Amino acid sequence: MFKKDKFEEIFNYCCKLLKIKERSVYEIKERLIKQGVDNKTISEVINKLINNGYLSEERFVCNYIERNLMKGKSLSLIIDLLKDKYKVQNETLGKINLQEYKEKQIYYVTELVKKKYKTFDMQKIYKFLKFRGFNEEEIEGLISFLKREYQ
Repeated sequence: MFKKDKFEEIFNYCCKLLKIKERSVYEIKERLIKQGVDNKTISEVINKLINNGYLSEERFVCNYIERNLMKGKSLSLIIDLLKDKYKVQNETLGKINLQEYKEKQIYYVTELVKKKYKTFDMQKIYKFLKFRGFNEEEIEGLISFLKREYQ
């Protein structure tokens, strides 16, 4: 009986975390490890969260990408952050339509740059894009696109 109550307590704790914001499986695991929960219980709780639809790695990835694209970050930087910080697997990323996000990236960056810079200043825009993780090829493409937008 005690073990079942403890399991429910841990499960409810995770539900509260997920109610605040979408989280990755890795984040939930790390929180539970810090709480001193054993590996078997962690696996059981995570499986129950996934089976009940409370925890979804794909949903977390989509939300994370969307949120960071809106801030003007490059998709390649976002993917690197997902892999490094949240330990998202390539298998999960393979399930996501990244081409859709590449198209959104252009829209979001264009809107941000136009809002931030009222006139076309190539040096400032270059620095802005470089700081947000865009590579040279992406920056060249975006700057040529932005030149047309400013005319």
